[in-house]
Amino acid sequence: MRLIKKFLLRVLTVLIIIILTQSAVISISPDNNPLEPPETHSPCKSQSDAISISPDNNPLRPPETDSPRATMSGFMKNMNEAYKLISEAEDQSKKEGGLWHSPEVKKKGEQAQLALNRAIDALNLVDIPPINRQDFGTESALMLKEILDRLKLPKPDDIPDEKAVSQSLKPPTRLEVRGGEIAVVSQSLKPVTRWEVPGSEIAIGLVEEGFNVNEYLFTPETVKRIREFYESIKECEYCEYNESNYWKTSPDFYTDYITTPGYLLPPKWSRWLPRGKYAKPLYGQTLWQWFSLAIMTLVVFTTIFGVKFLLKRYIKTANSYKTVWLGLFIPALTLLMTNFWELSVLESFFLN
Repeated sequence: MRLIKKFLLRVLTVLIIIILTQSAVISISPDNNPLEPPETHSPCKSQSDAISISPDNNPLRPPETDSPRATMSGFMKNMNEAYKLISEAEDQSKKEGGLWHSPEVKKKGEQAQLALNRAIDALNLVDIPPINRQDFGTESALMLKEILDRLKLPKPDDIPDEKAVSQSLKPPTRLEVRGGEIAVVSQSLKPVTRWEVPGSEIAIGLVEEGFNVNEYLFTPETVKRIREFYESIKECEYCEYNESNYWKTSPDFYTDYITTPGYLLPPKWSRWLPRGKYAKPLYGQTLWQWFSLAIMTLVVFTTIFGVKFLLKRYIKTANSYKTVWLGLFIPALTLLMTNFWELSVLESFFLN
C-alpha cells in the first residue's frame, strides 16, 4: 500500500509540474482576450504605427544578384551598412551608460543584422547543411569582406552588369540575303556565367539550378575556401578608400565579432572584456571565452553534486513523503542547471 501511495504521489507531482510549466491562469480583459478577432481594417493598428517603406529601408528587399556587378556591389554595400550601424549602435550605447542597450540601440542592431543577412544571401550555401547556414554564413560573409577589403578590386564599371550578361546570353542570329544563299551571322559574345576577382580565386558564378536559379552568387568552391583565403591574407593591410579605390572598408569587423559574446551586437557588459587585437583567438574562441566555459561547467556540476550530497544526508532522517518530494528535486535541478548552462554557453553569452 505504501508503494502505491508513493507511486501515485510521484505521478501527481509530475502532472502538477507539467501543468505549472505549460500553462497559467490568466484573467481575461479586453487587452489580453485570446478570442478577440484581429484588427484588419487597415495595414497598421493606428496612424502612429504606420511607417513609410522606401526601397532603401525595406527590410524584406532581396539582394540584387542579377549580374556579377550587382552581387559584388550589393554584398559590399550591405556589409558596410551593417558595419556602420553596429559602430553607431556601440557608440550610442557607450554615451547612454547603464548595463543594458536602449531600444534605439537594439533597433540599430536589428537593422545591422538584416543588412548582414542580405549580404549572406550573396553566398551560395547549397553545400552547407541548413542547420549550420546562419552561423557558417555569418562568419563566411565577415571573412570574405575582410579578404575583399585587402584586395585591389576593380571599379564597378569594370565588372559585368546586367546588360553585359543579357547580351552575352543571346543566341547568334542569321540574316540571309533575299534570292541568294549569302547569309550574315552575328557572333554572340562569350556567355558570362562566371567572373573572378582579379588576382584571386574568388569567383561569382551563375546558378543554373535550384532555389537561386539564374542568380549570380559567390560560388560554393569560393565559400568552402573562404577561411583558407582569410588565413593567407589577414596579415596584409587594408586598401584605403580613395579615388583609385571605390570600395569602402570595414576594419576588424570579423575580429570584433569573434572576440565578443552574443550575436552581431554584443551585450553591453562585454565592453569590459578584451576584444579586437587584445583578444587572440584560440581554436576559434578567445582565452576568456574558454575560461568562462570551464567556469560555467564547473559551477553547474558543483551545484548539482553539492545539492545531491546535502540531500542524501537529510533524506536519511526525513519521512517517506518528504523523501518522495526530495527525490524529484535533483532531476528538476539538473534540468534547470543544464538549461542555464546551454543559455550561458551555447546561446552565445560566452561563445560565438
